[in-house]
Amino acid sequence: MDNNNDVYLSALQSLKEDDLSQRVIKPLFESMGCYRVDFHGGAYEGGKDIIAYTKAPLGDHISVVQTKKIGDGKATGDKNIIGNLIFQLQQCYLKDIPLHNGKTKKPDSVILATPYKVGSRLLAEIHGHLNGMKNEVKLLDGPYLLE
Repeated sequence: MDNNNDVYLSALQSLKEDDLSQRVIKPLFESMGCYRVDFHGGAYEGGKDIIAYTKAPLGDHISVVQTKKIGDGKATGDKNIIGNLIFQLQQCYLKDIPLHNGKTKKPDSVILATPYKVGSRLLAEIHGHLNGMKNEVKLLDGPYLLE
């Protein structure tokens, strides 16, 4: 990775999780054409920091994002942090999202966003604990965010 990318990664990594969600991830989803992007972080988030809605022919596609400062060199050896992340990702899948039409819906996709590079070991641990969930967890790690 070149020096400019290292500077940008360092800047992303210096943000608090809520700031990363609101100042980077939310605008990213808005720029990708989501017609509604809600910051949902905080104490009662239910694993969902961002909820993004995209128009689709057969109904809205709903993506939920869990933002976590985890990855290479950051807390990947701490089983409590990994366990908490797995719990929050499970909440993303299992907790329905209330819609504006009075109905509820499970998300169509779950995304883990982190300012750090996520290696294959952490990915294997995450996916190993989420077997049987509807969809896989997609990843937006630091290097991918810079693309």
